[in-house]
Amino acid sequence: MEKNNQTNVEQSTLKLDTSKYHVRKTNKGLRVLVFVGLILWAFINLFPIYWMFTFSLKTNEEIFGENVAGLPNEWKWENYDTAFWGKGGRDKKAAGNIEGTEEGGFQLPKIIRQFINSVIITVSTILISIFSAMMATFAMSRIQWKLSKWAYAMFMLGLTIPIHA
Repeated sequence: MEKNNQTNVEQSTLKLDTSKYHVRKTNKGLRVLVFVGLILWAFINLFPIYWMFTFSLKTNEEIFGENVAGLPNEWKWENYDTAFWGKGGRDKKAAGNIEGTEEGGFQLPKIIRQFINSVIITVSTILISIFSAMMATFAMSRIQWKLSKWAYAMFMLGLTIPIHA
C-alpha cells in the first residue's frame, strides 16, 4: 500500500501545468522567408570553404583561366605534397636534392618553416604593439596638454573601428 502511494506521489509531482505554455502560431510565409534567409546565410558562410578546397586541387591554368568556380578537371592531390615539402615534393627531398643544399640530410618541411616564420613575425608584432601601447597609455594618462582630450577621443574612436576595415 505504501509503495502504491509513493508512485502516486511521484506521478503527481511529475505532471506539468501546460496551460501556461503555448506555441505561438507563425505565418507560413514568414517561416519560409526565415528558412530561405538561413539557407542563404549558410551558403555565404560555407562557400569560402568550397572555394579554398577546389582551388587547392586545381592547376594554375584552371584557377586563372576558364574554370574558376567549378570543380577541378583533374584533381591534383600532389599540390598538398608541394605545399608541405616544397617544389618537387617529398620524393625529391628524400633523395637529398633540397634547393640550396648539395648534401642530403634532414631539413624541416616547407610548411613547418613557414609556420615558424609566422610565429616569429606574430610574436614580434605583438610585443612591439604592446610596448608602444603602454608608452602611449602612460603619456595620455599622465601628461595634460591642450589636445589631450581630443587625442584620447581619437584613441577611443580607433577602438571602435573593426579590425577588417
